[in-house]
Amino acid sequence: MNDAATKDEAYGYLLEGLKNIYGYFENSNYDYDNPQIIEKDTRKRFSTDFTVIRNGEKVKISDVQLYTYYADEKAKENDSPSLAFDFYLESIDKNFGSVIEQTFTGTCSMAKTVWTSLVWLVQGRFTFTDLSGPVGIATAVTTVASKGLETGFLSAVNNILFVMILITVNLGIINMLPFPALDGGRFLFLLIEGIFRKPIPRKVEQVVNAAGLIILILFMIVISFKDVWQLITGTMPGMS
Repeated sequence: MNDAATKDEAYGYLLEGLKNIYGYFENSNYDYDNPQIIEKDTRKRFSTDFTVIRNGEKVKISDVQLYTYYADEKAKENDSPSLAFDFYLESIDKNFGSVIEQTFTGTCSMAKTVWTSLVWLVQGRFTFTDLSGPVGIATAVTTVASKGLETGFLSAVNNILFVMILITVNLGIINMLPFPALDGGRFLFLLIEGIFRKPIPRKVEQVVNAAGLIILILFMIVISFKDVWQLITGTMPGMS
């Protein structure tokens, strides 16, 4: 969960469909000077109220228990605590129907995440340094695999498969953007031809697609150089 600076900011994210991602805390009974230490560690327990959207209606949940903790020694050294909830997930019976349903909803969730990321990129919420090419993707796969191996081999395989699915969905959406040299660009040409009832000259289409391909290649080269530089300097996101 990410912290929003104001209540309006948190509500703005909610309107954009980013439920359960951003929150704004106000008037919580957290005693910063005298935190309650539980289980003989550095976790600090407090409570606050939440307003959630349930079946299209706002519902207030009072006195939700939360606590902060340090995930590891590095987080403790950097004084970067994590926030945990005393929420529990309801399990779903694993059968053919539920697997198909969760596969569909999971894919739709990934697609929505990719599309939201593209919108945020256009809006300037993401910068050039947040983009990754083949080098950055390979580094991310290595990172998630290493994290998975800390739990077990099957966990590492599961993490890798998740990233592969996310990349596949990402490529599918990017490929359908109305840009020359992509399938989305071809669809745009067909749409224009359908509207004007006249075929676009093939020479014009070839020139436009060639220009688009050159732009894509140059963009990939720049991104790759950026990834290599971040890899050398150790500033690539996700690197420990």
